[in-house]
Amino acid sequence: EEIQRGVKLAKDYGLQVMVTVMVGYPWETEEDVKRSHDVARDLVLYKARCGDSLEANVIIPYPGTPLHRDCLKNNWFIIDPNDYEKYGLSKPILKSSVDPVAWCKKIWTIHHHPRFLLKSLVTLRSSHDVKLAFRGVKSLMGHEKDYDKSKQKAEVL
Repeated sequence: EEIQRGVKLAKDYGLQVMVTVMVGYPWETEEDVKRSHDVARDLVLYKARCGDSLEANVIIPYPGTPLHRDCLKNNWFIIDPNDYEKYGLSKPILKSSVDPVAWCKKIWTIHHHPRFLLKSLVTLRSSHDVKLAFRGVKSLMGHEKDYDKSKQKAEVL
């Protein structure tokens, strides 16, 4: 609730915001992720404007963090925790009761919502805004492609 108030207040004052959602915590349920999705959608669509963005990634417990220590202690890794080459934001490395890749992909698609697209277009004010929009579209397509590849690899395994 505090984050929601803060983001809406920032948007009320005309600031561009980036909402970031992490998915795939070992204790997370489908209901938890659905709520995160719904909150992210509401925040992104609230007074949407050019430059607002949303990011969704699979949780990564970086070495040295309390989460990493908890993951080691509770045997939550599905990979060798010392194989840092496998740490990435588009594929799970922790046990989870949800499909974090599918949920991340679904969260990323909030950018496709007609209200977000329309509001982003009508708030373009300069050539800088147009460049920002094209960069955003390119970034979004790249992330969606990463999640598609990650999902295909998981299906093969």
